[in-house]
Amino acid sequence: MRWTVTRNFGSLDPRGPAIGFLVDRWDPAAGTWVRITAAPVTGTQWYLDTTAPSDTTVFYRATVAYPEGTESAPVGTHAFT
Repeated sequence: MRWTVTRNFGSLDPRGPAIGFLVDRWDPAAGTWVRITAAPVTGTQWYLDTTAPSDTTVFYRATVAYPEGTESAPVGTHAFT
């Protein structure tokens, strides 16, 4: 998963600049989103899911993590095959 971060993104958010991002993967067996990042991913604009199931479509969503421990609403849902 890779994306582009807009410059001054933090200045647009009243909570201030993000400290990283968190990634969830859809678990169809459980019918819920499962957090696959143990802590906010920082210093990069990509994430490699080394535990993704193969030979199927996998759905992900990301949230922005803030310094005070809160996070944004999910920023889209993305499917990878």
